[in-house]
Amino acid sequence: MFSLFDGAEVIKGVAVLWKVMLPGALFTLVFFLVLRLPGTELWAKLRLAQLRLMWRILCGIFVLLVVGCGLVAVVTERIRFFEEATVLSTVAAFWHGQALYPSTQAPVEYGLLYGPVTYFMYLPPMMGGALRLWGYEAWALGALGGTFLLLFLALRRKFGVSVALGSAALLAANVARFTGNEWAIKADVWILLFSALSFWASSRLQSWTAACVIAVAGAMLVDLKATLLLIALLPFVLLWQRERSARVPVVVFALLLPLLALLPFSLPGVSLSNYVRLLLEYKSHATSARVLAINTQMTLIIFLPTFTLLWAAMSVAPRTACSWIRERSAYLVILIVACVVATVTGAKEGGGPWHCVVLVIPSLFVDAELWRLAAPTELPSLFQNPRRFAPILGVSLALFVTGLKLLAGGVKERLYDQPGDTPVSMRDVENDLLAISQRYPGETIQMGYSDRAHFNLTNVRPILYVRGNPLFVDPQARNEADVIGKPISPEVLNALARCKIQLWVIPKGAEPFSMESMYWLDPTVDRKGMEAALYPANFRQTFFEHYREIQQTSRYFNVWACQNTDASAAHG
Repeated sequence: MFSLFDGAEVIKGVAVLWKVMLPGALFTLVFFLVLRLPGTELWAKLRLAQLRLMWRILCGIFVLLVVGCGLVAVVTERIRFFEEATVLSTVAAFWHGQALYPSTQAPVEYGLLYGPVTYFMYLPPMMGGALRLWGYEAWALGALGGTFLLLFLALRRKFGVSVALGSAALLAANVARFTGNEWAIKADVWILLFSALSFWASSRLQSWTAACVIAVAGAMLVDLKATLLLIALLPFVLLWQRERSARVPVVVFALLLPLLALLPFSLPGVSLSNYVRLLLEYKSHATSARVLAINTQMTLIIFLPTFTLLWAAMSVAPRTACSWIRERSAYLVILIVACVVATVTGAKEGGGPWHCVVLVIPSLFVDAELWRLAAPTELPSLFQNPRRFAPILGVSLALFVTGLKLLAGGVKERLYDQPGDTPVSMRDVENDLLAISQRYPGETIQMGYSDRAHFNLTNVRPILYVRGNPLFVDPQARNEADVIGKPISPEVLNALARCKIQLWVIPKGAEPFSMESMYWLDPTVDRKGMEAALYPANFRQTFFEHYREIQQTSRYFNVWACQNTDASAAHG
């Protein structure tokens, strides 16, 4: 058991919230003071069109900054997350005939908890022959750009260009909160894209077509992350309330959604039972009070504009606002439950507040409707009712300034702050690994690992598996197994002893497989039942008994060959 009222976490959460709101609080104070100065009535003579143009330009610039920051990932190919190379490696293995979710008896250890669509979405560039990392980074960045476009189109017709751009800027501010995560080679960017697609369909398409698109996009969401079912149902609620003729297609396709979500598991190599086993294993991760407090804080920040606009709407037209709440009660109840689900299920060790970003797009549709209730119809009323609009402008400024700060910090982290990592050109590392792969045609090659300081060199490992080498073990799968105390299987050790892999490529600079577990290095994680080393002693012992380093020329890697085969003698 744990308590949400851990004093240190509460104080930390309040401090972060205050830090976010400080720019807005200062702006609100200044705004009130300026309105009391003589001559402020001149503000009301400014043309509304000029202010709208300025607003649109600022929002557009912010969106372009966030998307442009994603180009850093494409140009530099600096993978920042364990899971990115793991996802691509698993996709390549599946493309070449291996199981997406191996059984516990299989002589391999790879794969993550991600749903099948996470992997499928990276098949198109792989099928197109993409080999280097930048192709997949660009593919993910394109999905993020599509999210902004769909959100803008969904809101523009009903709420106007200014509200649509403002909503896109709010989305950008939340993406900037996790700079890199939302365009990484993972599930996050596709969750945003399919969420935006389903909400766009609910507002722009005819009833039957809209219900069909929402069902397909919703099935994709559930197959990206099983806990997103409620998010997938929200656009159906909007479509149901939009017009009476949509109610039959809503019922039909809402019932079809679970069946559509099961379709990927009918494909060869995509085992539903093995996927469910992974879900149950993840469920055994301890819920962390620390992560839960952070997730709660993130959810409050996401809904900060919503709370502010609701307060403004209640102060402007309380009866209309109450009527709107009754009308949208089903949507709001489902959204609140979805908030609890996202906050709690993402509060496991290894989870974090990025699990709450799925709430952003559903919240933006609430914000747009509340803005229509609260906003003045004429410019003079904006300045004649400062009590109403100073908080709105303050919150907007707070999110804008905080978003810029986080974005700048993310760029700095992506480019410069890589503690413990060897500073190298990933393009050079890719070329080096390609040269090794081409030097030993016809032999199975696997990426191995040395220590934490050189782990970034292994981020190029998908190259080996895209070229057809079998995937044997992956460090992130071992990392996740370690945190729940799951030992390496005897089948994997036997396959290692039999030299299933003929050649291992190990980063230079440290002993093979000496790397520590990422969770072990995290002081906030309960280490009970965990081993310090990522790969246990029996794995390392088996490796050294059956492999030896061979002489070869490589700038970044050593090559270890199996001693059990006649071919090893040829390597010298």
